[in-house]
Amino acid sequence: QNDARQALDTLLQPAMQRLKAQAAPASASLLLVSADCAKLLGEVAVLNQVLDACTGLEGDAFTMGSVLLRRGDRQSTLCNKDLAHAAFTQAEAHFEKAGAIRERAIALGKIADIHYFRGDLDEALRIRIEEQLPVFERIGDARERVVTLGKIADIQFARGELDESVRF
Repeated sequence: QNDARQALDTLLQPAMQRLKAQAAPASASLLLVSADCAKLLGEVAVLNQVLDACTGLEGDAFTMGSVLLRRGDRQSTLCNKDLAHAAFTQAEAHFEKAGAIRERAIALGKIADIHYFRGDLDEALRIRIEEQLPVFERIGDARERVVTLGKIADIQFARGELDESVRF
């Protein structure tokens, strides 16, 4: 019911503890939902524990991309941009293999964010305009399209292209 605290405290953590006590691996779905709840709640220790539990996890390309996306987010938060870039790049490849075009575009956006952070504005802009924006337009994801347009405007502003930034 959209209550991350209750889900984490009364369902997810007890389930993971029971699995651990029985030496049974947690499913990827359980780990991913747990990671999302921990992140929403700012439970850094739990988030790190869950992401560590994902080490060695095997699954389909979509699942592996999802795990890598969350690992990249965590590394990015910790300002480990090289590790984040590597995780996002691997996630993008897994999503492409799975045919998950929206998730691939999200991973590409995170890669573009790192390029922007590093000052590689040309590559950040290229990714946003040529690879990410067309996907959101094609699938009709209005929210992600608007967010991407805003980030394109930010990049153009940072490049000193004020007229272009206003256009977006």
